[in-house]
Amino acid sequence: MEDIKKRWERNKQNSMFYWYPKIKDLDMPQPKTEMYKFTKQEYKQVQEERIPKSLIKNCESLVEKIGFPLFMRTDNSSCKHGWIKTCYVPDIDSLEYHFFELLSTSGMQSFMSYNDTGLAFREFLELDYGYYKGKKLTAFYGEFPVNRERRYFIRDGKIQCHHPYWYPSAIKNSNIEQPFLNMILEQLNSEDKSEIKELSKYALMVAEVFSGYWSVDFAKGLNDKWYLIDMARGEDSFHWLECKYCSKEMREQYKDKAERDKIETKEFEEFKHKNE
Repeated sequence: MEDIKKRWERNKQNSMFYWYPKIKDLDMPQPKTEMYKFTKQEYKQVQEERIPKSLIKNCESLVEKIGFPLFMRTDNSSCKHGWIKTCYVPDIDSLEYHFFELLSTSGMQSFMSYNDTGLAFREFLELDYGYYKGKKLTAFYGEFPVNRERRYFIRDGKIQCHHPYWYPSAIKNSNIEQPFLNMILEQLNSEDKSEIKELSKYALMVAEVFSGYWSVDFAKGLNDKWYLIDMARGEDSFHWLECKYCSKEMREQYKDKAERDKIETKEFEEFKHKNE
């Protein structure tokens, strides 16, 4: 088992309060963002799974700067699998409800991973989503809209590897069934040379600012811009299981998922062959 103290110290760096100030002025597209740190009393109440009455009042001016709809997260997590209840906030009237859902969902996750100390209000980006016959691809329990997204790993100033973000077997509760789901994911996950060149440039800019091992996530907007949207320590970030840098522990953890993915991929290839 990993040393708790080491994990706890690393988690401090996973917080947006640590990494966002270091990258927010880099010359690359990023969503407009306003940060709010809990007061001592608010922090105590959040840890007790209560929503402080002061929170909405204290955050009103920040929310107004961003506008609606907006993307809201804690400094550690967006709980994006719960999308429609957690991170996606359509209007001011639903803000309090989303405070509760986001903070309570994040609070139920292990202390080894999360220790929320504040919130981030972010510009809602219209992203390059997956579609099938005009139907937007959504997944998970919160109807999360699956988009074109990439993860780059940087280590000590260099790019280690990169992958599409959405590993096929990780998609659950999709509103589009197989084999059509795999068709959409194949299209979303297709990387071309110009994309790799652009994102490698951005990843290296981040690598100049950070030492150690990090993952950097990018999402593509409908305006064809790639936005830096998230970061975390590399040790805590998912690799595709086929990647040589994926740890043995991670492969074991996702072994069953990988086996199911192989079966689905085989079915998909057979489907494509019959319909080409």
